[in-house]
Amino acid sequence: MPQIECLLLSDDSEVQRVVKRVADNLGMALENSPSAAEGVERLRKWRFDAVILDSDEAELREVLKEIRKGRRNRTCIAMAIVKDPNSGAAFGMGATFVLAKPVGMERFSRLMHAAHSLIVRQRLRYHRHTVQIPVKLKFGSVQDFPATIINLSEGGAEIVVEGPVVINGPMHLRFSLPDSPFVVEGKGELVWADAQGKAGIRFVHPLTRGNQQLHQWLAERIQPEDLGVLAKKK
Repeated sequence: MPQIECLLLSDDSEVQRVVKRVADNLGMALENSPSAAEGVERLRKWRFDAVILDSDEAELREVLKEIRKGRRNRTCIAMAIVKDPNSGAAFGMGATFVLAKPVGMERFSRLMHAAHSLIVRQRLRYHRHTVQIPVKLKFGSVQDFPATIINLSEGGAEIVVEGPVVINGPMHLRFSLPDSPFVVEGKGELVWADAQGKAGIRFVHPLTRGNQQLHQWLAERIQPEDLGVLAKKK
């Protein structure tokens, strides 16, 4: 999985210095665009995990609109650096965090640590772990239909079935976690299917059984590099 990537929109050398230092400490990749127009163009072409915006209100509104309505970056962490952080305007535009100038190293570092935790949590939720797990499905009038989960995440699973079958609508699924006494059970929604017998299922949360155990099972099997997190050198 790629390194955590941040985009900074600022022409202020002091803001650039503070942001770069904190990003380096957290092992984040940082790209800087000095203008809003250039930043919007980058947001249309590339996906970022976090965007730090140091601009006036008009530019801030333009960039946040692009972020929240765009296809690539609508779920990213957006941090706005503004003159009046107490007005609430930036939050109303779609900012995740808001802080005022001058940008203090300590407070900015705390917010970036919080952003880092949110990004890692989001990646953990969607990271798919390769597995071979038997699963039983119920859908329509079909009961205990056998399939195999070939990758698994907190949010869903990819399955493969043997023989022709048409899976329609909502379903119920049940499977046991390998090397564990726990059973996971709950509802799922079909997201896609192909002619080779593979299908994608999105879990309907919360699962009725084994929800927390699934989270822990996946967390124990993931490596920092899988989340784009770089281990700090001692």
